[in-house]
Amino acid sequence: MTIPLMKQASDGHHRSDDRDPLPRRLIWHDGAVTSAAARQAALALLDEAGSAGLARPMDSACETVQLVVSELVTNARQHAPGPCGLHLELDRSAAGRLARITVWDTSPHPPAPQPPNPQRIGGQGLRIVQAVSRLTVDAHPAGKRVRAEIELP
Repeated sequence: MTIPLMKQASDGHHRSDDRDPLPRRLIWHDGAVTSAAARQAALALLDEAGSAGLARPMDSACETVQLVVSELVTNARQHAPGPCGLHLELDRSAAGRLARITVWDTSPHPPAPQPPNPQRIGGQGLRIVQAVSRLTVDAHPAGKRVRAEIELP
């Protein structure tokens, strides 16, 4: 079962402070989500930034966010059994603007980048994510959370 993308405002009111994060969440229980659906969710959040007081990031930054979302969701679907989730957040702080992408799954094994191999198809996604974002992993016996933070110009 897929739970549709939903606004995560705690009180349901419009945010007046543009420093508040603008989050979205997508959860799937049966592997039904596709990387394309996750990219669409990311693009919807980026497009909505203007109505929440945040300027929409440049196209190149939007493409980077969608790439990272796609790679992390693909990894979760391929390497973890059971439910998984995606949490997207745009945040503006004194330090600048960030896109936070968090994917959680039920595998306790942290992702490991594959060594370069020009003969292999695939296996380069995590290296790409590490090149364009700050990547952290919080692993525990019941699963893990992989978070990528991308600075938005």
